This record gives sequence, structure tokens and C-alpha cells, in this order.
Amino acid sequence: MDPNVILRVDQAADLQMAKAFLRYGKYQERFFPKELHVVLDNDVPTRTKDRHITTYTKQYYDDHFPKITKGVALTKKRWKRFENAFYKLTNRIFDHHPWPEGDYTGTASIFRMYPRDIRRREFFFPYDCSGHDPLSTIAHEMLHFMFFAYLYHRFRLRESSRISGKPTEYIWQLSEAFNTVIENWEPYMKLVHATKKIKPYPECASLYRSLSRSWSTHQSVSKLLQDQLG
Repeated sequence: MDPNVILRVDQAADLQMAKAFLRYGKYQERFFPKELHVVLDNDVPTRTKDRHITTYTKQYYDDHFPKITKGVALTKKRWKRFENAFYKLTNRIFDHHPWPEGDYTGTASIFRMYPRDIRRREFFFPYDCSGHDPLSTIAHEMLHFMFFAYLYHRFRLRESSRISGKPTEYIWQLSEAFNTVIENWEPYMKLVHATKKIKPYPECASLYRSLSRSWSTHQSVSKLLQDQLG
């Protein structure tokens, strides 16, 4: 059964995520707008940083709420037109492995990177098309959900798993490199109307090249992961 994706506006969830990203996220300079780069200063107390984020978030939502809700309404319509073709291609990529049951909740964000929670089936996406395309972001996150479902089914590995002899974040790198391979694959690019290929994260570049060679030869997620994980 194909998943049910719920897209919403939730200011409190967006604020909570931003505070958590400050503590645990990667690429914080990219995540926060320049107006909030004060929170990246290690000399600023955590309580003060949280206050800056809270004030900025409240003001942004107060000033832009109609624009945010309009953008999310448009994204809902776009996703409904897109999702059947996306699921069809995803089923092909992952050998028709079933999606984890339950709703998938996407929350619109005013920030500039879009984390996910695999266990809770929750993710964030841009509220409009002024930066990243919301549709491509949602598809990117949904690929992650299926990737980790397949990874656990075949190898009993989770997002937090550690592999001897591999970098601490190897599973994260593997998931991001694989997503980039798929997003640069011609059938996927055609589906999302992408006009140019995307670059992998710098720390994923070597792995991306290896996965790209495997995918171009076999187009088998099973073999690709078997080659990497043994």
C-alpha cells in the first residue's frame, strides 16, 4: 500500500526543530538565515540563542503567514498530482518492498535545511519555491524513508547503526549518496523535471562515485548495498 503523506503548517514544530538543529544538526550556517547567525557564536549562551530563534520565528510567521499557508496549499495540490508516478518509480527502485505502515507527516519550514525523523515518519520541507522546490524535497525525504526500511529488512541496519572499519556516520553517508545517485538518474530527473544534476555532500563524494558506477551497471539496490555492506 502506498503511504499517506500529510503536509501541514505547524509553527511550534518548526521552532522546536530549529532549536534542535542548533544543538545536533550539520551545516548550521546553511540552515539558519543570516539574521540568525548570531546563534552560531559559541560565546552566546544557549538560553540567549533559543530566545533569538524564538523571536525570529514568531516574527517571520506573523509577517508571512498568508504566504506560508498559500505555498503549502499549492504544494499539497502538486504532491497529489505527482505521488502516484513517484510511488511507481520508487517501487521499481526498491524491488517493490512495502512502505512502512502509518502516516508520513511533513511540516513546512521557514528555515533552509530539512531534517527528518525516520522512526516517527516525520520530515520538513520548504514552504514555497523561493529556494528549494518543495516537491523535490518531499520526494527526497520519502526516498530516505524507503531506503531505511529496505536497509533494515535486508541487513538489519538502522540509521544509528555503526559498522566496524567504516566512518561513524557511514550509514548517513550511504543514504545521502544513494539518494543523490537516484536523483541524478535519468528516469527520476524526468519525473521531477530536473534540468541539472545535483552534487553530493563533500563527505559523501567518494561513496557517491562508487554507488553511481554500481547503479549505472546493475540498477539493483540489492546488489548495490551488498557490495557496500558485504
